[in-house]
Amino acid sequence: MKKLSDLDSADRLLLLEVRGRYRRDETGIYGLDVERERLHLVAQLTGGEGKRHHYWLPDVSTWTGQELVYTARLKGTASLDGEGNQRQVSPVDRIEALSRDGRSALYLRNEKVDGARFTALGVGPLDAPPPPLIRRQRYSEPDQPWQIVAPIWNPYLGRSDFIVRTQRGRGQDLVKLSQEIFRVGEDGEPRRAFAIPTDLPFNPPKFHLVRPDDGGIVLRTSKAELEFFDWTGERRGGVSLEAYQQARYARLGDHANSVFQLMAWSDDSENLAIVLDHCRSEDRDRDCAATILLADRELQQSRVLVSIPYMGFLRQILWSPDAAFVGFLGKGLVEGRLEHDQLYLVEVATGAVQHINPDNGLAIHRAHWVR
Repeated sequence: MKKLSDLDSADRLLLLEVRGRYRRDETGIYGLDVERERLHLVAQLTGGEGKRHHYWLPDVSTWTGQELVYTARLKGTASLDGEGNQRQVSPVDRIEALSRDGRSALYLRNEKVDGARFTALGVGPLDAPPPPLIRRQRYSEPDQPWQIVAPIWNPYLGRSDFIVRTQRGRGQDLVKLSQEIFRVGEDGEPRRAFAIPTDLPFNPPKFHLVRPDDGGIVLRTSKAELEFFDWTGERRGGVSLEAYQQARYARLGDHANSVFQLMAWSDDSENLAIVLDHCRSEDRDRDCAATILLADRELQQSRVLVSIPYMGFLRQILWSPDAAFVGFLGKGLVEGRLEHDQLYLVEVATGAVQHINPDNGLAIHRAHWVR
């Protein structure tokens, strides 16, 4: 087993959380030397003794630039540095998301207030879960309004905004009354920023993403449209699926289903990478291709970066720290067969694709750019 610091010679280095598909003792944290396409085991997370001994991967994790901070249910929050040292950071384990510096987190917990059940969301330091910033009231009576709340987490600043939908009834009788974005002020109180249509998708961060510098938010306003808004609610730009129909991968034909799949901002807030997924399903076969788009900081201009023959079931999209590469983690196509999770690295300047296909017994669960 190597230390992460032993890989200093690698110009491009990623940290991968990898699961052993056939041998559990291969599950662990690996360093990936991108140029040489070599994986090096740098740490393993274990628990239990005897027959209960097991290897596990984090539920939530982030690379801070110095160490990997990670959580696992019932195990608390810990960190792993470049020398292989692991230390306990906090006993708190019910964390929804971590900030990029590993110092604060988005928390979620269930509460009961005056007999009513709520799910509470809050932001605070790892060592002291905060009082809730906002509560969502669960369904109670058919004629009473109730809310669902979704956090819009900004890991770069360690803060969260919220989408709040008020509705009445449930099932076929559900009526959406309003949908609004709330921002948290300096006093810690959430306040209404602007209203958005009630038919907008309700699933951040896949459909809604705050720019890292907090200059505005991308909303997926329909299956075919992404739009960028400032915090007054003014639309500043957008990307339409219709403009990229010609970018469909040819073998899928005209009847392939095309949707926005994932998106991610570069660290400097200058570019948004968008994965446009094209799939056609016949019987149980799922045939997919992906077009990678790049848009500017307000989505006023966009272009095709590359089309990749197969990237179905995408798990993650990530930028290199210098914004020279975009990485994508998803199922790969190997010799005509759908295989385990693999890594695709795309050079922004040229569109060249590097396909990282680890040993067949390993499946990449999550990736972090180190440099």
